[in-house]
Amino acid sequence: MQIEQIQYTVDVHHLGSFTKAAEKNNITVSAISISIKRLEKELNCQLFIRSNKRVSLSKDGHKVIPYLESILKEIHLLEKAVQRHQLSGKEIISIATTPGITDSILDYFNDTIDEPIHWQIIEGSAEESIKRVNSKQAQVGFLLSNDPVKDPTLNWEHIGQEAIVFITSKCAPEMDCDDIEGWMSKFPLALYNEPGIDKFLSETFSYDYASTILLRTNNINALIRMLRTENALTIATPAIVHSFSPEVLDELTVHTLPAELSGFSSLWKVTHKTVSLSPGLDEFIKYVIKQWQQANTVSFYSETSN
Repeated sequence: MQIEQIQYTVDVHHLGSFTKAAEKNNITVSAISISIKRLEKELNCQLFIRSNKRVSLSKDGHKVIPYLESILKEIHLLEKAVQRHQLSGKEIISIATTPGITDSILDYFNDTIDEPIHWQIIEGSAEESIKRVNSKQAQVGFLLSNDPVKDPTLNWEHIGQEAIVFITSKCAPEMDCDDIEGWMSKFPLALYNEPGIDKFLSETFSYDYASTILLRTNNINALIRMLRTENALTIATPAIVHSFSPEVLDELTVHTLPAELSGFSSLWKVTHKTVSLSPGLDEFIKYVIKQWQQANTVSFYSETSN
């Protein structure tokens, strides 16, 4: 049983719709349905009565839902209690980022500094990260975007560029370089919720990839689960792959595209012009950039736009 399954089930109950629950969680209806069916299988009971007009709780569902709601409430209280404990005496640094960029090196970085720091990592799309830096909810943003709208109130530094790669489970067939579209069409897609991904796919491939999308999310763990359990294909960059644990990498295959189909994604550092960076954050930014430079990237350079 996973927290996401519980959350999706409670959302369907409260919203009365698989579609509305999918919209709330920014995933597809089929992903919501699959997740709840798995929970029903684990509990050995049917939670919802499904019809064309409405979704309602079954007899068992009426008994189970209060327990699921209680679990979510306890998790929320636990998270708040842990956060209060962690914040005690620590500098707070908020970072808005594309998933996978920073979280893999935070633990190591914390071990190398003298002052305790509480990292608040807010993952989301490039557009969401820009808004958070602009509103000062985050002190710095790390974005993967080829064509960001450069807000003049922000400082923009182009850190580098990476080649896009495809990722599948190890048990998936090898990429057929003579018929990549045919090979891709064998997989459901699990994608970052990022416009640049759709732009790359629509400009590079002619098949109806949209009809094969099983999940859109900015949750990197959800993408990994789809690769493992649904034999899905996802699109990422070498630095994001570099953030995966060795255990996860052992189960995956990273496919490099032929040169004629290669796409690229750019990494940007964004800060607000009126916000001063603390020494701890400044050191962390340098460390992130260094890690990116070591992650088999295509090219790196510094190009600052103020």
